[in-house]
Amino acid sequence: MVESKRFDLKRLAGITCSVIAAFFVALGAVIYKLTEDSVSVQVWFLRFVLMYFLNIPYLSYKSVKQELPVLNSNSISYLVAFGFFSVASSLTLYLSLDELSAGDSFAICNSHFVITLVLSYVFLKEKHHPVVIILAIASMVGVFLVARPTFLFGDDDGINVNPNQNRALGVALAVSTAFFGSAKFISGRKLKDNVHLSQMMTSVCIQALIAFPIYALITNQGWYIPCTYDWGLLIASALSTLLSNWILALALQLERAGPVSMVYTSLIVFSFILESIMLKTVPLVTSVIGALLVLLGSIGTIFVQFQFPTDMIGGGIYTLK
Repeated sequence: MVESKRFDLKRLAGITCSVIAAFFVALGAVIYKLTEDSVSVQVWFLRFVLMYFLNIPYLSYKSVKQELPVLNSNSISYLVAFGFFSVASSLTLYLSLDELSAGDSFAICNSHFVITLVLSYVFLKEKHHPVVIILAIASMVGVFLVARPTFLFGDDDGINVNPNQNRALGVALAVSTAFFGSAKFISGRKLKDNVHLSQMMTSVCIQALIAFPIYALITNQGWYIPCTYDWGLLIASALSTLLSNWILALALQLERAGPVSMVYTSLIVFSFILESIMLKTVPLVTSVIGALLVLLGSIGTIFVQFQFPTDMIGGGIYTLK
């Protein structure tokens, strides 16, 4: 009984971390939208610079205390994969915001949790209750209603479309974000207790610091220094998404990839609320309905996971009780 309660508390902590991570990533995205003379790759790079310098002292402390697990070749492979997919998903997300409206980008990017459910079944052998599948479909409908993508609803007076944007490129980047995000969840869950959180973040930071100069040299973008006003917003946005990264990595060590990914989609609800408050946008009826559907999916998933807990059988296969 005691072990069961501890297991439930651990899973609840993982779900809670997912919600908190979703809030901070939404906050970071909305803050970036307030900038006047910046490009997305700047806040993306600044975020990983801050993450690196904040993480290294913590990593060093754990190393001196000999509290870091010894990495084998398998752990290193998944650690590198987690870093690569984290960098790729975050970069393509920010780049998609330069080519699409925020609604379009969020709608496409947040389809990652459906991909994660499929990948977690294939690679992690996680079985999902049929109700979770139904909730996934409902949440996907909600995501699209909240985001109100123009490729489904067409243009309207409430959506400003920049004629210089390349929609085809934006859609491709957003779809890439969804795929890379799913791969990040799966590789992160594969690591589980085999690595320390600081090791995961170091892998992400190092790969991001390598990726930025390569991207900047190829595109000749992001080298200039923004204005003072934008600097403050870029730092705030970077700190917010940095905190989200830490909390999300922790969530993946406490709960399965599928539920974490599902609950993480609540970021679309937080984005909807924060944009209404910070950007003074008027909510649409479809946005309100969609937000309710996403909440239903997230809360319903938590309920199902606790009503039908899973046991780990030999070989890592999960079966429903």
